[in-house]
Amino acid sequence: MIGSFVSGSFIGLMAVKAFVAMGPGLAGMAMFVDPENAKNIVWAFVGFGISLVTAFLATLILYKDEAPAADGTAVTGGSDNAAVNTAADDDTVKPGKLVSPMEGKAILLEEVKDEVFSTGVLGQEAAIIPEKGELYFPVDGEVTMVPDTKHAIAVKDANGAEILMHIGMDTVQLNGKGYDVKVKEGDHVKSGQLLITFDIDGIKAAGYDVTTPIVITNSDGLDVKVLNRGKVERGNNLLSWR
Repeated sequence: MIGSFVSGSFIGLMAVKAFVAMGPGLAGMAMFVDPENAKNIVWAFVGFGISLVTAFLATLILYKDEAPAADGTAVTGGSDNAAVNTAADDDTVKPGKLVSPMEGKAILLEEVKDEVFSTGVLGQEAAIIPEKGELYFPVDGEVTMVPDTKHAIAVKDANGAEILMHIGMDTVQLNGKGYDVKVKEGDHVKSGQLLITFDIDGIKAAGYDVTTPIVITNSDGLDVKVLNRGKVERGNNLLSWR
């Protein structure tokens, strides 16, 4: 916007004229060709250059890396787009593993019916189709994020792995209805401790898929392996990384 303002001001001051309607792009500069005034297109190109240089300088001066939100999360595209990606730090993640946080059927990420999860954009993962509306802590660690919509929770284990558990697809639309969170951000909890209970039948009745991805959000460079598929009980080994 700054580049456009400065360049547009210059173009106006130089009384540059356009003679045809053309789409944007370098080829569109032909609209400024004036047989009676050769400088018309020269000033148009100068304005074009001013726009590029001004935008570059404005970005260089004003841009700052996006800081994590107050809840330690960053919004990402796809799915329900609400507080599903925890902020990764620069610490090296040590080898570790996690157990299944719920009872149900374990599936691979490519089987999840949501491209944000199935393509691994958020990280490497497995997922569980739950049979019971209870989510437990899969590792010893700390709760790092609980959105107001209660449909997801992020934790960090002692090895530095950041783990996102997202109960259902697009369930942010429920605005917390049917979810009861038993912990809060900053709580230090043990593996097997109850995190969230949810009305699995009510969520299904509302038309939502209850498949729950378990994502290692800072898995770049890690070798993540799914240790179990099919029927799993809470506490069965699910993922390992190194």
